Amino acid sequence: MSVYKFFSNLDGFMSFSISAEELIAKMGGRFNPRFNAKPCAQDWQKPSCYFFSEAGYTKIPDITCWAIGCLVLNQKAYDTIGVALASYGEFLPAECEQIPYYVFNALNVVNDEAVNQSTSKQDIELGVFMGVKSLAFHEIQLKESLVFKTNFDKKVSLFCTDVFKKLVENNKLQGLTFCQDLVA
Repeated sequence: MSVYKFFSNLDGFMSFSISAEELIAKMGGRFNPRFNAKPCAQDWQKPSCYFFSEAGYTKIPDITCWAIGCLVLNQKAYDTIGVALASYGEFLPAECEQIPYYVFNALNVVNDEAVNQSTSKQDIELGVFMGVKSLAFHEIQLKESLVFKTNFDKKVSLFCTDVFKKLVENNKLQGLTFCQDLVA
């Protein structure tokens, strides 16, 4: 089994965004863009979102990334892989130009034993966490995880197993890039 960190594919695809003003207007001080692998459906109010491109790209992705460790799915992506993802987080409704989208807030945080401590290293400067220098997992510990976060990187990144990658590829969902360099 392989582990991947994934990113929005910006090669030809537009980027997903929700303006801070929209989030504040809808949710006030109850919204934290970090999510931190905590449920927020009870406070979530469906925001209007938009896609933008600085390079003139016009393709809208089926599935992409937003904020810290969240996915965004269009209806096609939600209909094809939503059931598989449901036990790993919560779906929060959004809308772009009257078209429904779903923000996936990942709640699955793997236990610390899943991180290979002998080959993983945090970047700590003067006692402050600055990031991750290297990261590897004991893949046997991840056999029950489709997508996940880890405390090792302070729940900043969203990772997946090859099972999720295959789900995306087999359903021809466009918009993500999968990388085996887990600190890229």
